[in-house]
Amino acid sequence: MAADPRYEEPFFLYGDLLVAEGRDEQALPYLRKAIKNRADYMAARVSLAKAYMHLEKWPEAIAELDEAAKLDAKSPEPHLLLSRIYFRLGDEKRAGAEKEISLRLRRENPAALEALQARPFPER
Repeated sequence: MAADPRYEEPFFLYGDLLVAEGRDEQALPYLRKAIKNRADYMAARVSLAKAYMHLEKWPEAIAELDEAAKLDAKSPEPHLLLSRIYFRLGDEKRAGAEKEISLRLRRENPAALEALQARPFPER
């Protein structure tokens, strides 16, 4: 991060690690910096949304997931997370609609939720 503060990847990786460790408040500035450096960084937006969800900052989480859904219209993950938020907020109709979108996108693109590690290495 210190070597090149314009490069978004280290900020995302560190912020995402903090989210995985349950250190959501600490992750926020790193994930925001990754997005500032690259506005179309969907993985960073999803990770930031998860941190907001853990902190029960629902409007912020919804905003990040809405933006992630715009960035990758084929990805089911933002819709799945939105369905969880709306269910938690008691809006079962909206939760159901988001879940249906997620399920439809998952059927149309089954590899979309695969872990990055599950993807093959590039051929030499």
